[in-house]
Amino acid sequence: MKAIRPDVEEVLADSRVTFKIVVAYTGQQSLSDEVQGPLDGLLAALNDPAELVSLRVLGQGDLWGIVAKQALAEKIDLQIMLKEFGTVRDPYMAYYGQVDLKDIATWGKFGPHLYAKNIRGFKGSTDVNDGIIATIKTQPNNFWYFNNGITVVCAKVRPQPLGSGAQESRVFECEGASVVNGAQTVGSIVAAINGGTEGLRSARVLVRIISLENCPESFGLEVTKAANTQNRIEGKDFVAQDRNQARLQTELFLEKSKRYVYRSRDAAPIAGEGCTFEEAAVALACAHPDTAHCVQAKREVGKLWEDITRAPYTILFNSSTSAVHMWRTVEIMRSVDGLLKKRHSAQGGRVKLVATHGNRFILHVVCRSVPDLYSVDFDPQDPKIVSAIASTLAILLDPAKRLFESSYPSNFFKNATKCKQIANAILPANVTGNFVG
Repeated sequence: MKAIRPDVEEVLADSRVTFKIVVAYTGQQSLSDEVQGPLDGLLAALNDPAELVSLRVLGQGDLWGIVAKQALAEKIDLQIMLKEFGTVRDPYMAYYGQVDLKDIATWGKFGPHLYAKNIRGFKGSTDVNDGIIATIKTQPNNFWYFNNGITVVCAKVRPQPLGSGAQESRVFECEGASVVNGAQTVGSIVAAINGGTEGLRSARVLVRIISLENCPESFGLEVTKAANTQNRIEGKDFVAQDRNQARLQTELFLEKSKRYVYRSRDAAPIAGEGCTFEEAAVALACAHPDTAHCVQAKREVGKLWEDITRAPYTILFNSSTSAVHMWRTVEIMRSVDGLLKKRHSAQGGRVKLVATHGNRFILHVVCRSVPDLYSVDFDPQDPKIVSAIASTLAILLDPAKRLFESSYPSNFFKNATKCKQIANAILPANVTGNFVG
């Protein structure tokens, strides 16, 4: 364990990490109630408010199946029915068309084997995947329009004779299939439909099937790389459409001689020379008197800018947002992050976990409890900041509070209700915060 301690600590410090409890045994019967009960209770306690831990039970048959499949070396053959399909013959054979979401959901039985040739597997709950699932649940008929589709490469593709000559639909036998683009789409479809989503009878997604049978040896790798790197658009790219961002960029340069970068593909400035939009969004969210925004910055930071026409984005960035105030919140955030890192590096253990996962909540408390930080020349080592961090950590680590008795720190600081209760207990009743804008 000592040899891999740095790797373990790095994983534990990542708030996006989830855990899987694996119970493996050589019996053929299901787990008894005496065993299953405590496991279910543990999962219920740890998975509040978001799913952090899952359970996988492997009996004798499951273990034998894993060995038989030789882990990820399993060959996958798919039967894909393309509707309103088309064909590309030159230079390499490929087919494209629409596939019903309910058909895609059946691919879930292959698990991670389906993405063996992809640069990444299904990531689970992320901002993007939650958005895909939301579209499936609320606007299934629009899914084809809103989604970029799925790309499958196959060692060999053969159209079934039935339906030959008709363009309405046709089944394709795909040998050695792997999803090289659209893993998040496939995983989200499986998750949504397994969750009981109804009304998907007419919901479809665009699918491309590429045969590698007569392609150069490296062509499959080239397709995978290009499909995952070209023309990727993220939610924060739309921030460039907000005129307030251009205003803040100009004001920060004129008033502080600092660069503000809000376009995704512009080079980020050196720390002392300016900041990025992402930094500013997190800092402003944590400085806001509503604790829910700092929790959002920790739980799903992309939600802060998911829709630039609605809250929380419009609460943080609007015509009243001051460039000078924005820069000051970024300076405070950098100071708190640096001091927390120095503190937990020296102590480790529980202190490190709380300081790492609670960094945004601690920043929120500092911003609200030290009001004169905004009105004086900023000192990153200001004793008031050091004192506020130390007192907040002491309260969070107080054994009498038993804050983490049934909640892992990463999940605790993603729970808006719990964080608001603690913030109200820490901060004086007359503190309203220092947020401007």
